[in-house]
Amino acid sequence: MRKFLSLCLALALVFCLAAPALAEEALAEAPLAGEALLAGEAAEAAPPVLQEADKALAGTPKTADGPIEVWKNYLTSNTVRPEDKVGAYASLKEAFAAVTQSAEASKLVYIRQDYTLEEDLEIPTGVRLIVYGNGNKPGEQGATLTIPSGRTLTVKTDCNRFDVLDNSTLDIEEGGKVFLQERTLEPGEPQKGTVYIGNNAVLRGDFSLPENMRLYRSRGTSYYAMKESYTPDEIVTDAQGKQYACEKLSWVGLSSGETLTLLKDVTGNLTVSGDDITIDLGGHAWTTGGTTSPAAKLNGTGIVVKNGTLQAQAGSKCPVDLDTGAEVTIAADAAIKGAHTYGVLMGSRSALTVEGTITSTDSYAITGNGDGNYDNTLIHIKDGATVTSSSTTAIYHPQVGVLNVSGGTISGATGIEMRSGTLNMSGGTVTGQGTFAQTINKGGPTTMGVGIAAVQHVTRNDLQVNITGGVVQGTQNAVRQNEVYDDPHNNVHVSITNGTFAATGTAPDAAAVFSGDNVQNFISGGTFSGGVEPSYCAPGCELKDNGDGTYTAITPPAPDTTIRDTAIALDKTELSLEPGQTAKLKASLTPADATYKYI
Repeated sequence: MRKFLSLCLALALVFCLAAPALAEEALAEAPLAGEALLAGEAAEAAPPVLQEADKALAGTPKTADGPIEVWKNYLTSNTVRPEDKVGAYASLKEAFAAVTQSAEASKLVYIRQDYTLEEDLEIPTGVRLIVYGNGNKPGEQGATLTIPSGRTLTVKTDCNRFDVLDNSTLDIEEGGKVFLQERTLEPGEPQKGTVYIGNNAVLRGDFSLPENMRLYRSRGTSYYAMKESYTPDEIVTDAQGKQYACEKLSWVGLSSGETLTLLKDVTGNLTVSGDDITIDLGGHAWTTGGTTSPAAKLNGTGIVVKNGTLQAQAGSKCPVDLDTGAEVTIAADAAIKGAHTYGVLMGSRSALTVEGTITSTDSYAITGNGDGNYDNTLIHIKDGATVTSSSTTAIYHPQVGVLNVSGGTISGATGIEMRSGTLNMSGGTVTGQGTFAQTINKGGPTTMGVGIAAVQHVTRNDLQVNITGGVVQGTQNAVRQNEVYDDPHNNVHVSITNGTFAATGTAPDAAAVFSGDNVQNFISGGTFSGGVEPSYCAPGCELKDNGDGTYTAITPPAPDTTIRDTAIALDKTELSLEPGQTAKLKASLTPADATYKYI
C-alpha cells in the first residue's frame, strides 16, 4: 500500500510540474503584436514581475562559464524559471551556434555582461539577441555590447529582433558596423530585422545600411532599413542632425530637440512629449483621426508648429490640445482649423503664443476650462496673428490666467469674453460682429455682439481688463462689463488708458463702452464713438469732442508739487583777508525756479 501511495504521489508531482511548464513554454513561444513590437513595446521592455523562481534567478551571481546566455523564456517574464536557461557561453559565436541547434521555439540570446564582438557575425534566422546585463529595471546593472573597428554585426531580415534594453548600451565604435538588412513587410512579422533601443538605453554610433536604403525609426525606439523607393509619411531630424523616416504618423516618436517634417498630407493623432520640438507641416495638412483624441496633444516647452495646417475632421476632437505645462508657438505660416470644434484647448499652466492663424466655424478658436483644473494659463496674441470664430466667441477665457494681446486680429460673434483672469491689450484689433444677446450661462459665453466682454464667472475668480492701446469694436459695444448674477463682487476691475473704441450697430442703446454699476471710473484715455457715460471716467478725466462723432478722453497732468531747494555757487573758492578788510563775492542760485531761495 505504501509503495502504491508513493507511486501515486510521484506521478502527481510529475504531472503538476510538467503541465505548468508546457503552459509557460507555450506562452514564451507566442508571437507579440505587430505594431506594438515595431514600436518597441515588447514584453522585454516591460518591468518584470518576479515570482519565487524569478527571485531565485535574480539573486544568483553572473554565470562563471560565459557572459552570453541562451534562454527559452524571457528574463522579464513573470513565468521564467532557472531551468529555462539553456546554457552559458564564452562568445556570441558559440551562443548563436547553440541556439540555432536548439529545438526550442523561443530562441533568445542574452548578453549578461559587457562584451566586445570578436568576429563578424549575423543574428541567425528566428533568433532574438538581447543586451540585458542583470536587469532593465531602475537601479539594475545593464551590459554594454561594443562593436569595435573592423567588426560587423549583421541584423538579418529574418532574425527575430535585436534589443538593447533599458540600462544597457550598444557602442558602435568608429570603423565598426551594425548592418541592417532590408526589413520586409511580412504580415504579422513586422519586428523581424529591426533593432529596438529602450527609452533608457544608450546608442553610440550609427547603423550601416545597404545601398539605396533609408533608415526608419518607429516611435523613437525601433530602427530598420527599407528601400528609398518607398515613400515615408514623415521625416524626423534629431538634435544632432540625423534623419529617420517614419512609415506612418502613429509610429512617430519624438524626443527633445527633434523636428518632425511631414512629406504628405496625413490623418491621425499623436502625443508629442519633449522640449524644443518643431512640428514642420511641410506645407501639408494634418487632419485629426477618429473621434476620441486631438490631432496633436502637446506636452513640453519650446514646441513650435509651422508651415502648414492642423485641422479637425467632422466629429473629431480639437486639432491642438496643450497638456499641463506645455509651451507652444503657432508660427506665422501655420494654421489651426477647428471646424466644428475649438482650435486650441489650453491645459493647466500651459502657454500659447500665436503668430499664425487659429480658426473655428462652430466653436471657440481658443479656449480654456473654468472648472479649476485648467488654471494659470498664458496666451500671447502677436502681430500678424488671426484668431477667428465664425459663429461664437473667438477667445473664451473662463480660467484663471493671463491673455496678452499686442497685435493681430481677433474676431467672432464676440471677439473675447473674459470670465476669469487678466486681459492686457496694448495693440491689435478685436471685433465682435454678432447680433447682440446676453444670457446667464454658468458653463460658456454669456455675451454676443461685443468686442470684449468682461463677465465674471460663477467661480468668482478675480477678473481684470487693462487696455492701453489697439482697436476694439462691436455691434453693441466695443467693451462691455456686466454682472449677470444677482450678487456682484468687488473683484472685477477695468482700466482703459488708450485705444480706439466703436459700436458698429444701429441699436439706440449701442455704445462704445458699457459697464454695470459695480465698475465705474475706469477710463482715463482713448477715443470713443458717441462718447461715454461720465461715470465711467476717472477723476479729472475730460471728454474732448473731435467734431466727427468721436470723443477723446483726456486726463490733464497732475500739478507738479515737487519741492526744489536752492543750491549756491560762489565765484571764488578761496579768499585771503587781513584784519579789518572786506570783500564782495558773487553767488549763483540754482535752479532758477527753486521753491525756496536763500543765501
